[in-house]
Amino acid sequence: MLLARSTDGGQTFSAPVKVSDYYDLPDCLTYQGADPGRACVPEKNDTSHSIFRATNYPVGAVDPRDPKQVVVTFGSYINRHSNEGNGCVPTGFNEDTGLNLFTGVKVLGACNNDIVISRSRDAGATFTGTTTDVRRLPTTPDRRRADQWFQWADFDPSGHLAAMSYDRQYGDDELTGYSDVTVSGSAGFDGPLAGKRATTSSMPPPTQFSGLFWGDYAGLAAEAGVHPMWSDTRDPNVTSCRNDDGSVALPPQNCTYKGQGGIQADDENLYTRLMSLPLP
Repeated sequence: MLLARSTDGGQTFSAPVKVSDYYDLPDCLTYQGADPGRACVPEKNDTSHSIFRATNYPVGAVDPRDPKQVVVTFGSYINRHSNEGNGCVPTGFNEDTGLNLFTGVKVLGACNNDIVISRSRDAGATFTGTTTDVRRLPTTPDRRRADQWFQWADFDPSGHLAAMSYDRQYGDDELTGYSDVTVSGSAGFDGPLAGKRATTSSMPPPTQFSGLFWGDYAGLAAEAGVHPMWSDTRDPNVTSCRNDDGSVALPPQNCTYKGQGGIQADDENLYTRLMSLPLP
């Protein structure tokens, strides 16, 4: 991850500064047998429901009380909770797709994607991740080894850092490919980030567009409280892919009902909720 900064409203930018190394998500074709040419977030099971495209984007935020305090959040498939010590090892790249390969991708408790935090105290001139291995950088909290991805981050006016991400630490999400959303918050620039579930129950993997697109347009605003925004797959409408008995079909090719235009799929809607910082 690299960062270039501007101090004149975007007219000029500095030379890129290294924020951190990172490991992108695994090759979807290798581990899920679908979505060639893209990475995804495989569930830890013999099934292959989770095939939506995914990648580890960075998101930066500046403390409004002190512009020298900058954080960059990003995902990494190798981190302090998913390293070689617990069965997850990088093994190069798929020669056909150029995407990452790992051992332990489908093994519960081995590989997992975490949201990593790299901090700067000098307005983005240097970062903690510049010289620190990504395996030792702090992450947004998880109560067990589970995937988090598609994050966003912001500071509130009081200098509390807030971050959100999709999350599979709840229930059996890691096994089924279902997902939730977690909001994390810190009482200060260096404080630990406590986490709280934003969703009330888990959402199934998307089926629209054969499950290839979902969720990378999440966001968060931290003005009068914290407002995470996410796309949720649990609001079926007239285009829902339903079996004859009324149940939702996963994956979509299992759908026995074909509406106008062929097999239909679960739609997605945007949701938000008000939360407060610092989180308990």
